Amino acid sequence: VQLGQPNEIYDEPADLFVADFVGKTNLLSGMVAGLSGDLVDVALADGTVIAARKRAPLSRGEAVSVSLRPETLSLGAAGSGSLKGIVRNRIFLGSTAEYAIEVEGIGSLLAKADHQIGRDNLFKPGEPVAIGFAAGAPLAFPQPKNNGTNQRENHHVEILS
Repeated sequence: VQLGQPNEIYDEPADLFVADFVGKTNLLSGMVAGLSGDLVDVALADGTVIAARKRAPLSRGEAVSVSLRPETLSLGAAGSGSLKGIVRNRIFLGSTAEYAIEVEGIGSLLAKADHQIGRDNLFKPGEPVAIGFAAGAPLAFPQPKNNGTNQRENHHVEILS
């Protein structure tokens, strides 16, 4: 499906299969609300509109999946950010923490945030958070066509190092 250096495949996946296959990613369903060059405005299930880079030709009204890597999400105090959610779980990993965040109308998102020693920057389960993301981080892909079998197509991915 895609040949290249590991970081190129991870950062610039050719399609939704590669984005999902290589590393963790959040997949959000939406509809193309507007087009502008290499960017699309995507209306998510909860009505939030975000800008995403398109990875294939898309048209207004088309169903898309938006890929957001957990490390591209930023968490802040409730009130700022594109999306609002509630921390459902936190796994402390020393230098980082992984969060499961429930966003009403969208579902659960995985976020990975740096832990800063000596600073109380960890969010607790049950705490409301605002979720932002780096510009250019969301990637929009056409939603895969389901042939009724619920089986993924057989693809081949090769990572060169």
